[in-house]
Amino acid sequence: MLAALFVALPFQTLAETTLQVQQTLPDETVSNFSWCNNLIDALSEGALTLITFAVCSAAMTLYKRFTDAPAPVRVKSDRAEAEEIQAHAVQPMKPSSPAKGAPAHVISRATTSDRKIAQDDVRSWRVGKPAKSPSSKLAVMTAFATPARAPSTFETDALAAAVRSGRFSELPRMLDAAYHRACLKHADDQQALKAAATQHLLSTLRACATIRRHREALGIFSHMANRIDYDCGNVWSLLLYNAIEAGAFEKCTECVDKLSAVPLSSYDLVNIVRYYAHWRDISGLIQLIKRQDALGAKFDAITRNRALAACVTEGAIDVAETLLTGNVWRECLDTVGFNTLIKGYSRSGHVSKCFELHEQMNAAGQRPSEVTFGILLDACISSDDLNNARRVFQDLRNSGLRMNAVHFTTFIKGLVASGDFMEADTVLQDMLCSPHTEPDLITYSTLVKAYADRGQVESAVGILKQMLNRHVEPDEVIFNSLLNGCVCRPSPMSAKEVFAVFDELIGYGLKPSAATLSILLKSLVRGEAWEAALQLLRGVPARFRMETEPRLYAQLAQACITVGRGNVLQEVYEEFLASPASRNPHIAENVNGRLLKQCIRCARPEFASMLLDIALQAGSCVEPRVAVMVRDAIQRKGNPRSSCARNFNA
Repeated sequence: MLAALFVALPFQTLAETTLQVQQTLPDETVSNFSWCNNLIDALSEGALTLITFAVCSAAMTLYKRFTDAPAPVRVKSDRAEAEEIQAHAVQPMKPSSPAKGAPAHVISRATTSDRKIAQDDVRSWRVGKPAKSPSSKLAVMTAFATPARAPSTFETDALAAAVRSGRFSELPRMLDAAYHRACLKHADDQQALKAAATQHLLSTLRACATIRRHREALGIFSHMANRIDYDCGNVWSLLLYNAIEAGAFEKCTECVDKLSAVPLSSYDLVNIVRYYAHWRDISGLIQLIKRQDALGAKFDAITRNRALAACVTEGAIDVAETLLTGNVWRECLDTVGFNTLIKGYSRSGHVSKCFELHEQMNAAGQRPSEVTFGILLDACISSDDLNNARRVFQDLRNSGLRMNAVHFTTFIKGLVASGDFMEADTVLQDMLCSPHTEPDLITYSTLVKAYADRGQVESAVGILKQMLNRHVEPDEVIFNSLLNGCVCRPSPMSAKEVFAVFDELIGYGLKPSAATLSILLKSLVRGEAWEAALQLLRGVPARFRMETEPRLYAQLAQACITVGRGNVLQEVYEEFLASPASRNPHIAENVNGRLLKQCIRCARPEFASMLLDIALQAGSCVEPRVAVMVRDAIQRKGNPRSSCARNFNA
């Protein structure tokens, strides 16, 4: 505050001096200098505000620095560490006290190369502040146990930073350098040496698990396997998690044996259950539960629910049933657990078992939730059991639970699949009347596709209009599904009717793509509107500002070959050769091959001869193998040798 006053004082003095000068000057002069006084006042106030803010910020920084907890003791600087390493390296090692259990090559080279390795690798530990690693929901749900860790050191922080930055190729050298440093520091204490190597490995494995580089974690463990303390449970917990996430279930056996000898943490139990579920090892899981019961381990409902979900994900519903046995659970199976089992049986197609579990759930006093009814409804729809679906939907309505759009959409999907469109429309109207079940894009897409697949284009357009009135933006899938109704109509539509639907969709916001134009071509071909189809392809660049894709030309040409319209085929093929895409040799060879093979399959060698003549005259690429096939087809047909056949021999 004193600094603020000292800085602001000259401004105040200047203002007072100016005021005194104004009092001695005539009124006209004072009025001329009034704007200057205002400017000086504004500048002084602004400067005072900025200086006050700066002083307060500095005071807060000093306050935090002197009141925060003291920082942990930092490791020695690079220079001090190098000097210490040099001092250790110079001192001769006593031959009578080698480090027990240390590798022979480490002991023999300790006095000759350790100093060089340590000094050369000092710079490898100079890393900046590591970036934050990405989070993962799966890592949170099935993560390894995280007990109290040893205090971090310079080496462990550097190893973790190397993992997070993706420098896996440098990790073996960095781990070796850290181990050599530990050998020098704990030359007479083998247990401390193993503890240091174990902490290096743990830091690296944790970092790999955080950024989901699980296979790299397994390789790092292999590199450090002969240096660590095998009695450290954290190592096996981390290794098991990384192995399972990497899909290396064959490497989990030793981890499971090491961990299951003691009471498990909830995270380790879930991972071991995933291991048994993968191998469908029910007997192994039973033995695990008995062993944990004998050790006095107890697990909560959340742990069992996560283990059940792991079994369902692996498709091992029989293994999930095993988790319902044993005395290691503190609580009875709750609603979430029942829902998980019902979903597992629903995926496996056992709908009757789903309803049995629903009855057991009610008998156990567990109230079904919205998720329970949703799973049951989906199970009925997937098995085409519409009667049970109606019963479940009605029970949901009578339960007092809040229904959502997924419930209605699932039921509507089953109704339209069975062709009951009137009831589906009734359910849609009920959905519109409910304040919590606003139809979404999936709901409308389901109805539009169902109507379009049965050729009811008018009804599909009506659903589209309702959708637009509810301010739901349609996507290309809905437009293409509706346009496909012109193809699925029992009687072919005329070109005028097809273009009327197409233009109406464009008015509703359709932006045609190649897939859209392909469906439109199918509709025109089905009504044998060949000239309209050809005009559509010709007008694509001007009307839609996009190049006509080669596959559209090929699609129309193949339709001409199938029905035997040779004159239209020639026009379409010449249009393709005039397009920019035909100048690409790979595209031209692909399209020519498709058309010529289609001619051979349809027993129309005269079409193949015509196309080949046009292609050769235009200099278009034709695969030699396909040309030979055309020649053989012409000869089998008994036609006279054409110009193309003479070109083959040439």
